[in-house]
Amino acid sequence: MAEYIAQQVSVVNGSNAVIIESGESPEVVRQGDFLFITGSDPVGINRTYINSNSQHVIELSKNWSNGNKSNQPAIVLPTTVEFKSAAAALKNANLLVNDNFVAMQDWQTKTGTVTFVNIDGTTTTVKTLKQIESEAQAQLDTYHPHPWAMRKGEFEAIRKSNRLKYAASGVIHFGLHSGDDNSINEGLQVYSTLTSASQKHNFLSGRSRDESSYAESMTESPILNILGVEVEFNLDASADYHKTLIRLPEQEDGTRTYDSATGTSVTHATPAIAFASETETNKVVINRYDMWGVELFLREISEEDPWVYKLGCIQNRSPNIEGVDSQDVLSKPASYFAWYKGDTLTIGRGVNWLESTESEKAKISANPKHNIYFDDSTGKFYQWCARGRSLAGAGNGQWGSIKSNMSTPLLFGIDQRVKPQGSRETIPAPLGRYDDPVVGWFVGVNSNENRFTAKNDIYDLGVFSSVRTNSSGTGLSSESNENDYYAINSECHFLVCGTVERLNSGSYHPSYNSKGTRPWRYNPNIYSVIGKWYQGVDLNVNSSLMCFELLTQSDEKLGASAYGGGIETGPANSGRPDGRFYDGVYASGAGGVSMDMRYSAWDISDWQEKSLKIKKGDYRGREKDLFTKVVKITPENAQDGKLLWTGSDNTSLSANMGWISLGTSKDNLSLEIGSKIHAFDSSTGKYWSGRIANFQATSSSTICRVMFYNWTSGEIPLASDTTYVVFSQNLGLEVSGKYSHLDVIGNPENILACQDIRDGWYGGYIPSNPDGSEKKYIFNKPFFNNTLTTIHTDNLGTNWVVASEVEGVNFTENSKRATWPVGRVILCYYLTSANYTYESNNEAVSGGISGIGSVYISSRGNTNTSGRLLGVSLIDKVPNSSVNVREEHIKLKKYGLRTDTGELSSDYPTAPPSHDEINIDGFDEIVAYKCLDYITQDSGMAYINYAFSELVYDSLSESWGDDFKFSIIDGTQFGTDDNNKQKLFGTHRLVEPLGWIKNDK
Repeated sequence: MAEYIAQQVSVVNGSNAVIIESGESPEVVRQGDFLFITGSDPVGINRTYINSNSQHVIELSKNWSNGNKSNQPAIVLPTTVEFKSAAAALKNANLLVNDNFVAMQDWQTKTGTVTFVNIDGTTTTVKTLKQIESEAQAQLDTYHPHPWAMRKGEFEAIRKSNRLKYAASGVIHFGLHSGDDNSINEGLQVYSTLTSASQKHNFLSGRSRDESSYAESMTESPILNILGVEVEFNLDASADYHKTLIRLPEQEDGTRTYDSATGTSVTHATPAIAFASETETNKVVINRYDMWGVELFLREISEEDPWVYKLGCIQNRSPNIEGVDSQDVLSKPASYFAWYKGDTLTIGRGVNWLESTESEKAKISANPKHNIYFDDSTGKFYQWCARGRSLAGAGNGQWGSIKSNMSTPLLFGIDQRVKPQGSRETIPAPLGRYDDPVVGWFVGVNSNENRFTAKNDIYDLGVFSSVRTNSSGTGLSSESNENDYYAINSECHFLVCGTVERLNSGSYHPSYNSKGTRPWRYNPNIYSVIGKWYQGVDLNVNSSLMCFELLTQSDEKLGASAYGGGIETGPANSGRPDGRFYDGVYASGAGGVSMDMRYSAWDISDWQEKSLKIKKGDYRGREKDLFTKVVKITPENAQDGKLLWTGSDNTSLSANMGWISLGTSKDNLSLEIGSKIHAFDSSTGKYWSGRIANFQATSSSTICRVMFYNWTSGEIPLASDTTYVVFSQNLGLEVSGKYSHLDVIGNPENILACQDIRDGWYGGYIPSNPDGSEKKYIFNKPFFNNTLTTIHTDNLGTNWVVASEVEGVNFTENSKRATWPVGRVILCYYLTSANYTYESNNEAVSGGISGIGSVYISSRGNTNTSGRLLGVSLIDKVPNSSVNVREEHIKLKKYGLRTDTGELSSDYPTAPPSHDEINIDGFDEIVAYKCLDYITQDSGMAYINYAFSELVYDSLSESWGDDFKFSIIDGTQFGTDDNNKQKLFGTHRLVEPLGWIKNDK
C-alpha cells in the first residue's frame, strides 16, 4: 500500500494513543506499520480505533516517550511486509547463525539492504532498519520541511493559551533596576549622573542581575504580553549594565507652534516669528510631554526582507543569535529602526535567514523567544517583531487619550492620531488626522471606532491595535488586501508604556518659562558671564519670547544665553534652580518620567499589600502643576461695592460661604472647582482663604462660589483699590514623583509690582504677609528634607538675593519661623512629592467584601514613611504630629458599602461604614485624618478608592469630635464634626490604576 499521511496529530507523553486531529481515516494502517512524527524516532503500531469523541486514534505498541506533540503532521509507512520477511529469515537463521551473524548486525546498524541465507540455501534481501527510517524521514521531509521549526498552529495555540492566562496585554516581568532614587518603579531608571553626550534624551530599561540591588523581578529585561505574544524587550544596547536605551525626540526650542483647534503643527524660522503667530488656540510649544511604548507586528521573512532579529526586537544590537553571527542591517533605512522620526543613531543587527544553513536556522528556532514560526500552508517563515517607539507631544500638556480602555483612539489633542509603522520602512509623520489619505491609526478595545476592524478582528485590553482607512477616512472592508499594509493579517499593535515631561532649551524663568534650562547673560560685554534669572539688575524679563531669543558671542546686550543648559556644558551652566538639562531625562519632577503605564498583565490579587506600601510612602504621585496668579479687584467688578457677599440670585449660602467676582471669563482663567483661592485687603492685612465650589457666569464676569475656612458675615471687606485675589489655574501640565516646588510669600500688592512674577508663577502661594515680626510660615507641600532655598527681594524685584535656609525650618511642622521685613517678597524652593490621589466619585467595591480594606488613622509628621504623603493628598494639609501615638489601623464594625457582585455588605445602604474609637494622641493645631480604602474597577482597570475625613482635635473637650463613621459621597465637602469644628471629607481615587482585573465571565 501507499504511505498514510495525517496533517495534524496529537499525542501526550506517556500515552499510547495518537489522536488524528485532522480527521484522515487510518483504514489502510496495519499492525506492525511504523508511525513517524517530526523530530521523533519511529514507533510501531498496534491497531487503530475510534474514541468516544468520534476521533480516529492510532494505538502504539508502546507508550510515546518523545514529549507532548500538538497538531503535528505524521506519516505511516507500510513496513509490515518488510519486517515479516526479515523475521522469517531470522527464524530460519537459527541453524545458520554463523552465516547470518554479520547480516544481523548490518540490518540493525547500517543503511541499504542486507541478505540473509535461508535454511534451504536460498537468500532473502531486505531493507535495513535504518534504511526504513531514512526513507520514511525523507518522505516526511518532502511533506513537512524544516522539521525543527515551530509551526504556525503550535504558535497560535500558545498565543491563545496566553490570552486566557493573563488579564490583559501588559508586563509579565518588569526586569531589574538599581533600586535607588534614579529608579521609576520596577525595571526602569535614569542615569545616576549626566555627563556624556551619549546620555542625551535617553533613559534605561532592565539591568544585569549582578549589578542590581533590587532583585524582585524573575528576569533581567522586561517580558511583555501583547495579545498573547510574549516578547522579551531587550535591545542589548548595554549602558551601565542596562539592557535597553529608550530614546526620546529632541527638545523644543521655541520655534514650533501647535493649533489645538486644527491640529496643525508648524516649525518657524525663529522664535520671534513663532510667538508672533500665537492666537487663542495656536501656541508655541514649550511644555511638551513625550509618549513611549512598544509596537509589535507580524512580518514575512522573504527575499526582499530576509532578516531575523534576536528576540524579535528589530533594534537589538547583540553580536549573535544563539551563536550565529549577526550583522548591521544596512539594507534597511535608519527610519525602519528609529525610535522617533529623525532618530539616526538606532540600527538593528540581524541574521540573514535565507543565507543561513539549516543547522544555523535550527539553532535559532530552537529558542521560542525569537518568535519565529513556519506556515505549512504558505511554505514561508514569519517573525513577530517589536520596535520601541517614542513620540513627541503635538502641543503643550499631557497626552489625553493613551489608555486602551478609553472610547477614543490613541491620540494627542483633538485628532492627532498615532500612525502604525509595522513593517513599513518609514512613515512621513508619526501623527495624523483620521481623514489623511490611507494613513490608519491605533484603536483600543473600547474605542468607538472599533467598527473599522482589520480582518484579524483581534483586540485586547491593555493594547491598541491598528485599523486602516481609505482616502475618504472610512474603514476598509475586512476582505481588502490593503489590510496587510502594515503587517501580515494587519497584526500591528501598540503597548503604551508611559509619558515623559520634557524641558526646553530656552532660558529658565519662574513665570515665563518654568521648563527652561539655559542661563542668562547679565553682563552685555562679556559672553561668558552667565547666571540665573535673578542675577543682573537690568535683565527685565517680561515675556516668554525673551527666554528663547538666545544671545551669541557677537551680541552685546543682556538676555538669554545661547550657551549652557545641556549635558555637555555641565550643571554649573544650567539656568534652573535644580540644575537640570534640556537633553536630560529624570526619574521624576521637571524633565522626568510622568505617567508610568507599564501595567502588569497579571490579574490584580495583592491590592492590600500595594495599599500598605502607599501608606508607607512607597508610591509615585502625580498632580497638576498649578499656575498661581494675583488679580486686583476693582469696585466695578464687585457686588454692591463689596468684594464678598452672602447671596446672589436668591441663592442661600451656608455660614462659611460667600461669592467673589473675578471680573473676567472663567474659561480665560482656567479655573477648576476645588482650586485654592485667597482674598486679601492690603489696607488691613486681612486674608480670607478657601476653595472654589461653583461658578456663575454673567455677561461681564464670572462669579465663583467659594468655601471659606474663617469667614463670617461681619468680616466682609469693601472692594477698593486695596483688594486682591490670589488663585491657582490649571494650564494642562502635570508633575510626578519627587519634584522641586515653589511657594511664594508676600503682599499681593508687592507681588504685582515685581515684574518677574507679576504675571504669575508655577507653584503655590502662602497667605501670610511679612511685617517685621517673627512668624511661622506653613508651606503648601510636605518637605522631603530640611533644605529650603529662598530667593527674595526687598525692592520690588530690582534686586534678588538667593540663600539656603536651614535656621527656623521645622520638618515636622512643615514650616519655617522667620522675621522678614515689611515689603519682602520671597520665593521658596523645596523638594516635595506629588499627590497620590485626586477627587473622585464613590464607586462600587470590586469583588465583594474582600475588596474592602481597613480604617487607617494618622497624624504623623516627623517622617514621610507613615501616612504623611497620603494624608496631604487627601485633606490638602500636611500631618504634623511627633507625639507618642500618631497612627493606627482599625477594623470596620459595619461595612456600609455597595459592591459590584450583587452582594451587599453589612448594613448597606441603611448605615454608613463605622469603626471603633480613635486612640491617637491629640493637641490643638494638630493635622490628622482617617481613611478607608477599597478596590474599584473602571473599564477593566483596578483602582484604590479612599473614603476619608479630616480629624480636628479640640482641647476643651479633649476629643477628636469624630462620630466613628465615614460619609460615602461623590467628591469632597466641608462640614462640621461633633465639636462643631470644620473638616474636609469625601472620596478620592489613587492617581494611577493598580493594573487589570481579569474577567473570566
